[in-house]
Amino acid sequence: MKVLIVEDNPDDRNILRYNLENHGCEVIEAHDGQEGLEMASQHKPDIIISDAMMPRMDGFQFLRSIKKDDALKSIPFIFYTATYVGNKETELAISLGAEAFIIKPKEPEEFWNKLSGILEEIQAKKKKFPTAELIEEEEKFLRKYSEIVATKLEEKVKELEKEIAENKRAEESLKMSEEHYRALSEDLQRSKEAFLNMLEDIGIAYKDLQDLFMTLVSTMVSALDAKSPWTKGHSLRVAMYAEQIANEMSLKEEEIKDIRLAGILHDIGKIGTYDYLLDKPAKLTDEEFEIVKKHPAKSAEILKDIKQLKQILPLIRHHHERIDGRGYPDGIKGEDIPFGAKILHVADSFDAMTADRPYRPSPGKEYAISEFKRCKGTQFDPEIVEVFLRILDKSSG
Repeated sequence: MKVLIVEDNPDDRNILRYNLENHGCEVIEAHDGQEGLEMASQHKPDIIISDAMMPRMDGFQFLRSIKKDDALKSIPFIFYTATYVGNKETELAISLGAEAFIIKPKEPEEFWNKLSGILEEIQAKKKKFPTAELIEEEEKFLRKYSEIVATKLEEKVKELEKEIAENKRAEESLKMSEEHYRALSEDLQRSKEAFLNMLEDIGIAYKDLQDLFMTLVSTMVSALDAKSPWTKGHSLRVAMYAEQIANEMSLKEEEIKDIRLAGILHDIGKIGTYDYLLDKPAKLTDEEFEIVKKHPAKSAEILKDIKQLKQILPLIRHHHERIDGRGYPDGIKGEDIPFGAKILHVADSFDAMTADRPYRPSPGKEYAISEFKRCKGTQFDPEIVEVFLRILDKSSG
């Protein structure tokens, strides 16, 4: 299935593309409605997924142009946006011919299930998209459209006011958050044992228990990434970079799958780390860094009882080891470090070096490239570095 993504936010666009490609879709990308219209005319996608608010031509204008074009009007159109003010926005989208209006954020599988359901409904009902006749009066469209834009601006002002007020309460909230996540880490271990005893008593198979625990772990990963603006989306991006490296190196399909899964779960041990260490607006002290350095071992400990994850535990435990033996937690070096862990180390380091941190802004992609070149053979595996630099060069070319 050929999907056209129209989204001005590069992070949201990359994550959505990664999710769709994982389900076998061919993805075409555009940055706004104007470019989306050109790409739709050129590639004739099977479905269009678009943000609502974008520069030059927003999602509503883009949808309206699609439905006016006889060659494009039958293409299913879905809004996927974080900007939502109420039913009027949904009503306008449907009246213009959209199939659905989905609100961000959605977990990758939740979004895919929603999208699959919409496509099944289209096929079952053999529904044809409405044409421009659904908006017969230009004044009616402009009135609805203007009302929505005005409401959005008002909501943005309210959001800014709310953010200012919340920042004043940040210090107090931080103390509560520290206690909450420390307790959450302890509860996770107790929950495993409780689930084992309870589900065995009522005769549920061990595989079902593992699936249930995996769901819990995935939820914890999402909670970990979401609890700080500095870590949002980190695990998914690390998994994406690591999978790209593994594919470029032509590893076996099972190895690639394991490396991707390890990327998603590699930082689960941070769920028990104090928030003030992760969000500290200054460099960590030696004592604080020693606390953070425990997270790879904690991650492996949390996941050790899941039989299906046994093969990825060494990748997770050793993703901060260095080629020269100066890494952690075990200080192993060279060929003693699992190959998948070396890949994760490169992927994790790239995301860390190109992301903003509370104590400094992102130094940028070029800085990360220079660090990889400087540290290959000491911190990073030289072969993996060369492969990743080749990937980065292709993506910028």
